[in-house]
Amino acid sequence: MPGKLRFLTIKRAIGLTSLLVLLVSQSAFANETRLDMSRRDHQLHFSVSYGMTLSLSHLLNKLHSRTPVAAATAIVLMLGAAKESADPQFSAGDMKANAAGSLS
Repeated sequence: MPGKLRFLTIKRAIGLTSLLVLLVSQSAFANETRLDMSRRDHQLHFSVSYGMTLSLSHLLNKLHSRTPVAAATAIVLMLGAAKESADPQFSAGDMKANAAGSLS
């Protein structure tokens, strides 16, 4: 039962993180909303998010997490949202590239 409860918690965290990303990326204060993978900036966001998710899921797997990929995805998306919130102008395109990299 504890494993199932942990899975539901991670699943809920990913759902809430995805909802947060969607709401923020469509908000009025988002600078650019389009994901354009021909832009170097979006390629970097994608690559870094992919690498962070892969590395973190490997680490969590070594720590015997039951859902390492889901937990790593949620953590990386939250870090990406925090980074974009700290920028002078929030970029929904960057956040979409983060999400694409994390979910790849």
